[in-house]
Amino acid sequence: MDFGRLRKQTDTMCSGIMDLREDLKSVVKKEEIEECVTRVMTGIEARSSRTFEEIP
Repeated sequence: MDFGRLRKQTDTMCSGIMDLREDLKSVVKKEEIEECVTRVMTGIEARSSRTFEEIP
């Protein structure tokens, strides 16, 4: 597993999430933004934990 590549992918995803959050601020209520970001982060955490479990 290339941890440098994994770190770069994680940074890119986090940056994308922050951009998404800023975009959402203009069109939805704060509660909906928080719910959406929470769902996205939960999905990322689930995928990350599976990836780390696969590392020998």
